[in-house]
Amino acid sequence: MRSEPLWYAGRIPYTNRMYRVLAERTEQLLDAYLNRAKKVLVLDLDDTLWGGILGEEGWENIALSEESVGKCYRDFQKLVKSQKRLGILLAINSKNNRADVEAAFARNPMMVLALDDFAAVRINWQDKTENLRELSLELDLGLDTFVAIDDSAVERERMRQTLPEVTIPDFPPRPELLRSWFLKEVVYRHFPKYQLTREDSAKTEQYRAQTARRDLRAVVDFDAFLRNLEIDLKYHVDSAATIERASQLSQKTNQFNVTTKRYSPADITHFVESPDHHVVLLEYADRFGQEGLVGLAILDLKASELDTFLLSCRVIGRGVETQFLSKVEELLAARGCSHMCAWFIPTPRNDVAADMFERHGFEFLIAREDGSRVYRKNL
Repeated sequence: MRSEPLWYAGRIPYTNRMYRVLAERTEQLLDAYLNRAKKVLVLDLDDTLWGGILGEEGWENIALSEESVGKCYRDFQKLVKSQKRLGILLAINSKNNRADVEAAFARNPMMVLALDDFAAVRINWQDKTENLRELSLELDLGLDTFVAIDDSAVERERMRQTLPEVTIPDFPPRPELLRSWFLKEVVYRHFPKYQLTREDSAKTEQYRAQTARRDLRAVVDFDAFLRNLEIDLKYHVDSAATIERASQLSQKTNQFNVTTKRYSPADITHFVESPDHHVVLLEYADRFGQEGLVGLAILDLKASELDTFLLSCRVIGRGVETQFLSKVEELLAARGCSHMCAWFIPTPRNDVAADMFERHGFEFLIAREDGSRVYRKNL
């Protein structure tokens, strides 16, 4: 992409096209570094994960093989499965008969994906936009974290007009282009990955366990629900091994996050190495499985201040914040702090944390013009 006229005119080594490519790649790297990737990949089935219409062809005759067009779809499934291993949640949104789909996944020997690879499934004949709303509620994730893949231009346009927050890329015109299109237009653009954490690799299993917890919650009272969960919490203080996850939590957690401060891995490293700070990660497990590192607190020991306090939405409503805050108070007291100051900075999405400090015995001190509030508690 070198331009000879530009080179001799001003020692400019590349054409405008090359600079656009470099800018795009740089933006993708920054998105990965700052954990700005989407979270959910929603997939149609017919002429998307396999060639042909399942209800017409039958599971034996859909295009899925190691030869010709069938190999295009099989290779595409391999790429999709690799995204699951990288922590992307997979979901299905298909107009089909459920029994036919289950038979295809169970009986077609060329199928790479299994139904168990999908964190949530909608296989029915209702409008796909309604299915997307239901998937968002089931996974407890905003529609702005969804990328929907569908071969039908009509369905894509319907979803775009009704749910503009969902990312819906165009679909390639030929199955031979599926692999390269998926990498360039979907993976690199919407699911960049800087580093894989333990929580990423177990994401689908975590969401399945979440469904089991909801089922238990529906049949017993709250106190019995908490006892039956058998919650086990562990704490990691100033651990270099948790830096990437700490940054990821600060970048992605919006609901139970009292200050919504965003920190890069370099920022977290500074706090970990600073004698005036503690970085505390909360690790959660219960009888349904491991949730991994789901809470972050950053303490300013010099100012006796709680800089950051957040929990993943997956563990909200289980009383975990009370035990986590007790650990924070214990660490501050161990450093000789007589009190703790804390801020609540409101955002459009963190109402669930608005009364956190009042509920835990903090004294309200002052409210700022921007709506933020300052609290204090003696230790």
